[in-house]
Amino acid sequence: MYTYDKLFGEYNHTVAQLLLTGEDVENSERRLNVENTILRLLELGALPIINENDTVATHEISLGDFVLSGGEIAALAVIDAAVRLLPGVLNDGDSALQDSFNDTLSGLLDSPHYTRPEVYEGAPVPAPLLSGHHANISRWRRERSLALTVARRPELIESARAQGWLSLADERFLAELAGEPLPPLPAKRRRGSKPKAS
Repeated sequence: MYTYDKLFGEYNHTVAQLLLTGEDVENSERRLNVENTILRLLELGALPIINENDTVATHEISLGDFVLSGGEIAALAVIDAAVRLLPGVLNDGDSALQDSFNDTLSGLLDSPHYTRPEVYEGAPVPAPLLSGHHANISRWRRERSLALTVARRPELIESARAQGWLSLADERFLAELAGEPLPPLPAKRRRGSKPKAS
């Protein structure tokens, strides 16, 4: 990083162009090197950018169906999304595990979040969140996550289903949401009974 220190300190550069390959994204050791490079550039007050003219770029990232006047805002959005996953960036590193698209949420969208007051402009915080009953809170969050994902990004439901990340309770909720017949519940065994041999 001496080169960066010299460039940005002595020559007052404020932008650095990063040339990435697919290996830089897919290989964990190289990805860590890119993350450390981005962090060091930010510490030096430099804005790391990736230019579409780079023939080595193998991935295109879209922020949505709109056009910006320049690449700076898009670059900042991508940097923020990546850097917040690095250890020590967030006050509570585990909070990133509840972000949309994370494997801990089965790759789905996150549920809505609420803060005080408990009633804001006539709209109350949903009762399950105030109940203190952790299982009910978890189920409410999961169902809101499923409902939001179906409404906004249905392809994520199919992806989670293909990965085997949806439980029977998830599938029953989704069927109910779509007005479809509910999947059958597994048959219950009586206490002490053994499953039939096949």
